[in-house]
Amino acid sequence: MNIEVSAPNIHGYHGAMIQRLTYTQRISTALKRALIVALLGARQCGKTTLAGLIS
Repeated sequence: MNIEVSAPNIHGYHGAMIQRLTYTQRISTALKRALIVALLGARQCGKTTLAGLIS
């Protein structure tokens, strides 16, 4: 498993963040097929951050 770490400024976040290319690609593909896509997950798992990467 290859994990890359960077320090983007997304929604005021300044710490290191794991790159989630597979997830962003899957969500982008889902948005091409449907107008609505749900991001489901536990509290504080990165749903809003992931949505911010897509928008």
